[in-house]
Amino acid sequence: MTATSASGAKASSDPTSLAASETAELPAVRWRWIASGLIIWQLWAVLGEPVEFMTRAPMSIEGSPAGEAFNRPVKAYSEFTYLNHGYAFFAPDPGPSHLIEVRVENPGGEPLKETFPSLQQQWPRLLYHRHFMLTEFLHNLHAARLPAELRDDTSEEIADWRASRQQFEAIRDSFRRHVASTVGVEVQHVSIARIEHRAPFVPEYLLDSVRLRDERLYTELPDEWAPVAVEPLPGLGAPLNPQEIAPGQPSPAGAVRRELPTEPGRS
Repeated sequence: MTATSASGAKASSDPTSLAASETAELPAVRWRWIASGLIIWQLWAVLGEPVEFMTRAPMSIEGSPAGEAFNRPVKAYSEFTYLNHGYAFFAPDPGPSHLIEVRVENPGGEPLKETFPSLQQQWPRLLYHRHFMLTEFLHNLHAARLPAELRDDTSEEIADWRASRQQFEAIRDSFRRHVASTVGVEVQHVSIARIEHRAPFVPEYLLDSVRLRDERLYTELPDEWAPVAVEPLPGLGAPLNPQEIAPGQPSPAGAVRRELPTEPGRS
């Protein structure tokens, strides 16, 4: 017993054996360098897009030179792994949200109306979020109906517009069919309207006590294409009539033209 104990004590106190034991438990130095490099690369990809996003100038889609340089090496990887999404949603000014209002003409009873998403109807919160993503998806696909005067146009732009409209109608009608089967009515009795919900402006919130759920903040979006009437900016006077500017003559400073058309295929 004494010889065995002495032998064990000698082995445990041998620095060479301790070092060999620790070395056997740790991965090779090369693999530790590789693992460290992969971790740094992943963190770089996670941080690259937010850094470029937060260094953008106001009303610009381009980041600062330093922010773009920081993100450039990992940009393709972050796009491939879907690490570059969602930052505008969490920004200080995320913009309006888009809902849908489902209207059902019930031949055998009262008409039905329901808004999606709804915190009261969709629970748990993950289900609400799923409905919210679907309504935003539908809004982003929206393309207005072709005006009657353009339906026979065969240009490439109009063909793209027509294809975008068909895609939107296919997705929208799949929503209608689902609602119709759930409620038990024919699909022609179901219609869907897009609703935009914006946040109150600071003066509205402070001076008029307009809160986020105020009905004035909800607007039904049109499905038809229409020219956009541009209002004058404060202090610049009324917009000029385009016919008042001779061809080739530069517009005066601050001039705003009326009825600027939106891009084909967009709401």
